[in-house]
Amino acid sequence: GTSTPLQCLAAHKGALGDLSFSRQDPSVLASVGDDGMLCVWDVRAGSAAQLSVAVSQDDVLSVDWSFHWEQTVATAGKDREVRVWDLRSPAAARHSLRGHKGDAVTVRWAPFREALLASSSSDSRLHIWDLSPQQADKAQQLEQQPDGEVEAPELLFAHGGHEAGVSSLAWSDVDDFLMCSVAEDNSLQIWQPSTV
Repeated sequence: GTSTPLQCLAAHKGALGDLSFSRQDPSVLASVGDDGMLCVWDVRAGSAAQLSVAVSQDDVLSVDWSFHWEQTVATAGKDREVRVWDLRSPAAARHSLRGHKGDAVTVRWAPFREALLASSSSDSRLHIWDLSPQQADKAQQLEQQPDGEVEAPELLFAHGGHEAGVSSLAWSDVDDFLMCSVAEDNSLQIWQPSTV
């Protein structure tokens, strides 16, 4: 059968890449698209976006709402960066995570640890990032060392088991650190990080 949409929301000026409902308020959702925009919608408020902010000069491919932080979303895109946004002050990202050598295709928050998120990339790798205050302190200490060139101090783990771009990933809702990922090498892998 067919159905009629309950509502049509339009603010993006290009194709939409992804969307994610708020885990704290099921009437609120975020969307990202090829126009580099992050839009936040309250479906109770009508068809206008509640927030519309440019988060990249390139296509944004993925968005995910934090399980634990009500006003926090993460985005990933063709500029190879994963960014974390506090929607109360979206003028600048709270975190810009660099480490992928290809498009950052998917970003997903861990359901069991508030400061962990994972991203997948067209570079065939999957990264797990740690945004905890302890990790931020460690990064600051490393940056203060005169000889230390620090790259992605938030990077906790990198999975390199795929032979082609990783197109999607998921965390298990019941088993800490059990993950699965699918890639353009026609594989679905179920795995656990060895060093977290």
